[in-house]
Amino acid sequence: SYSFCTLLMPVWEYKTREKNPIWRVLDEEMTAVVEGHSGKGQFEYNGVLIDTVKGYMRWPETQGYASLRKKGVKPLVMPSFSTAIFGFDTDVAAKIACEVVGEFLNEVKGTKIEGMVDIVLLDFSPEGRKTTKTLEAFRKYMPRITYGRFTLRLGDVADPTQRGACFVLANAANSRLYGGPKTGGINRSIHEAAGPALAIDTTRLHGTHAEVSTPYSVPLSPSSPLFKQGVEHVVHVVGPNMNPNRPNYLSSYEHSAPLLKKCYENLLREYARILVQEVK
Repeated sequence: SYSFCTLLMPVWEYKTREKNPIWRVLDEEMTAVVEGHSGKGQFEYNGVLIDTVKGYMRWPETQGYASLRKKGVKPLVMPSFSTAIFGFDTDVAAKIACEVVGEFLNEVKGTKIEGMVDIVLLDFSPEGRKTTKTLEAFRKYMPRITYGRFTLRLGDVADPTQRGACFVLANAANSRLYGGPKTGGINRSIHEAAGPALAIDTTRLHGTHAEVSTPYSVPLSPSSPLFKQGVEHVVHVVGPNMNPNRPNYLSSYEHSAPLLKKCYENLLREYARILVQEVK
């Protein structure tokens, strides 16, 4: 049986090929498969149920972290850094992120960790909308070829049914690496979902001061609720701040854009390091 996936509603909007061409969100192979089934309704591809008429995708109920782990896939779920309270222009940020992800996917192709890589950009809509400004921007700049290893998802990071399979969870942290009740957004959600051990281990390993764009990796305790859901690592990353009402304000994209690029580069480098350790 299949359960509806909050991921990707819509990954593309597909009515007819003439009226509304498919968004090039997935790789060329998937695009060709979908176009080949135009108007034929539902079909299955790599374990995913796709409907080219209604324009949605469904994952089998077994397509969770347990089944992915059996296949050796260890997904990274990450947010769009700096585009919320830090005020970074969403369009500029999405372009930077997609370029970095595209380069990373090309770099790992043919390596021993290629089959483990799966990157998910997760965004949340508190209004319950089917998409967000952030997801729309990422769709616009999605790498043309993703090898099926980069997807966009709409959902709550604290809800495993919406977050989906996850082995490494990236957190948009603050400069104090603090996750208490006075924080908000994804940072607070991740800390609450992980339990108090995450804050304790973060401070023990990295102290209470974080540099912008530096990844601070924390292996989760087996007692953490997130660990029991398949998440084994949280990587804190502080993005550049373009909000004049927040600390460490940067007024120019000339300075902030390279820092945001480093956020994604360093996060993916840390993700690769974790995967290499899993191979050993």
